[in-house]
Amino acid sequence: MTVFRSICLILVVGGWGLTIATLQAQRLLDRFVPYVIQQRNGSIASSLRGWGSFEGYLFQTDSLHGWRQVMGAMVDFWRRDSTILLSFVATIEFHANFNNDIFFNPRAQFWEEGIILSFYTSQWILQTGYLHRCKHDIDNLALGQERVLIYGSFFSNCFYEAVPKTDSTGILLGLSSHLFVIHEDYRVPADLSRFDPRISTLFSTNALSLQARFPIFGNIIALRAHIQAASFSQSDQFTERLRYPLTWRFSFYGAIELFLSSIARLRLSIERLHDTLIPAIPESATQIQLGLNFVPKEMW
Repeated sequence: MTVFRSICLILVVGGWGLTIATLQAQRLLDRFVPYVIQQRNGSIASSLRGWGSFEGYLFQTDSLHGWRQVMGAMVDFWRRDSTILLSFVATIEFHANFNNDIFFNPRAQFWEEGIILSFYTSQWILQTGYLHRCKHDIDNLALGQERVLIYGSFFSNCFYEAVPKTDSTGILLGLSSHLFVIHEDYRVPADLSRFDPRISTLFSTNALSLQARFPIFGNIIALRAHIQAASFSQSDQFTERLRYPLTWRFSFYGAIELFLSSIARLRLSIERLHDTLIPAIPESATQIQLGLNFVPKEMW
């Protein structure tokens, strides 16, 4: 227990201890469903699990988002009773907007995959590993612009199960810290690369998260919150990024879910992104979405 708390403290001090300037950040796909499963007394029924969602945008301050689809899967390679778990995870976030005759114009895909090593105690979950991410444009030929992103990170996650998870109750608090070792922000035309923020200067990302569920008026309600701060350097070179002051940037995601069954939920969410990562010239947006999501019972 002492080791877990010490590592969490290191995450806080190391991740948040630099001077904060302007606020902005980017998409991490585990903001929808954290890569955490219930692992007690060998109670996991399967080593393969998947999740997904489909949402429409009720409100947005840009014209780039109309529909969002998210699909993810997690496969266990190895486990040691109920204390250690080694898993592979892959997630896709697909975006389409309303800007064609059928109001469904595919625009961008975000990919995330990696290896996660999880350690469990009675209430604490510590994770480490590597996550690789990329973003690619879709149907952008007529636009004459392109933005391809690659950003991979080593990470540490510290989760605390404040209220044990059951079918109707539970609270999970999380702290995450990512150090980016791969970062590329390729833009066409090339002169658009002068516009900030640029993923090629991304140094770290730190996030606080909350997952909670509780019964109310005969129904089960779930809440999700994800607050994220990312640091950017002035240099594109990995070895030189700490020679310059870091600029901190901020975003948030929040959702309320109504359980329709043990795995199906109706979700209303709001998100603020100061860089949507879709257009070649960075653009901020505030968005509200409504849709269905499906999460296996053993995941939060």
